[in-house]
Amino acid sequence: MLWISWKDVLNRQEGRFLQQDDLPQKEIIVNTTEMLKQKHLLTMFTEAAKPLLFVGATGTGKTVAISQFLRELNRDKFDNLTICFSAKSTANFTQKQIQDKLEKKKRRHLGPANNKKLLVFIDDLNMPAVEKQGAQPPIELLRQWMDHKQWYDYTDKGNQLQKISDIVFVAAMCPPAGGKNPVTPRFTHHFNIVTSSAFDKHVMSRIFCRIIDYHIRREGIIGTDTAKTLKEVVEASIDVFLFAQLNLRPTPAKSHYLFNLRDVSRVVHGIQMMNVFVHGSKQKMVRLWVHECARVFSDRLNDEADVAKLFDQMYNSCRDFIKEDIFTCFRAVIPDAMFAEN
Repeated sequence: MLWISWKDVLNRQEGRFLQQDDLPQKEIIVNTTEMLKQKHLLTMFTEAAKPLLFVGATGTGKTVAISQFLRELNRDKFDNLTICFSAKSTANFTQKQIQDKLEKKKRRHLGPANNKKLLVFIDDLNMPAVEKQGAQPPIELLRQWMDHKQWYDYTDKGNQLQKISDIVFVAAMCPPAGGKNPVTPRFTHHFNIVTSSAFDKHVMSRIFCRIIDYHIRREGIIGTDTAKTLKEVVEASIDVFLFAQLNLRPTPAKSHYLFNLRDVSRVVHGIQMMNVFVHGSKQKMVRLWVHECARVFSDRLNDEADVAKLFDQMYNSCRDFIKEDIFTCFRAVIPDAMFAEN
């Protein structure tokens, strides 16, 4: 038996990423070893018709990995359906969504057409509101199917049972907190649970440097000083994000101090929107980077001391990674008198 490391598999797929057509940033997917592992598990469990549940914090790539897997699904064997739960999701709506993808096999027996299996992806599984009695109706509906492979026909006043066959469930959710509710163990014990961990600094750097490489190639600035500065800006942005995540933690008075990988993505996306006026000037790019970091991170802060901490970190990150002094970059556009007043 020949063992192959996940890094080797990842390197083989790099060429495919570099050959992508002109895509907006939100559609660019940079594979990681973690994503490859998740897709491998998805393939094995869906082929075996076993339910799979991904649990991890926001921004760990759960939905991205599953959505990419669904796009590459074998259409000869599977149909797929995506349901995004919210606090207002109901059992009837969930049941209708699923039954609309099924056809009648026999009397009171439904299943996918053409002898396929229906892969149902439920995002934000633990979002439905908890009733006074402690139940979550959409969750109880799905649990009933997993327990008995049938549920009651909500369109029939006689409440006749319907057998439902050939469905495979894949779900994703965040740990309970901030509007996400605990899910009953009577339901989760049906799933094989996979934990999605937060990316380390090396993986984050790889993801956003690949996106910047794509932007550099598309803009035709390969090998220029601008290209080099763009990569330095990515490293500085990640450094600011890690500082905010570690030092600006949520409290009861600052419950919105929640930072995840999407914040770095917003900064990078803002940098990619720069026009030709910014190209070729490192100081202009630093000013743009400061603006984007302020827009994404500091605009969320409601404490002047926290804002000061963040700007101190931005100054240090700019000095360490971009090799520029923020104050020097802004002196060209802000009068010296304003610096003297501060």
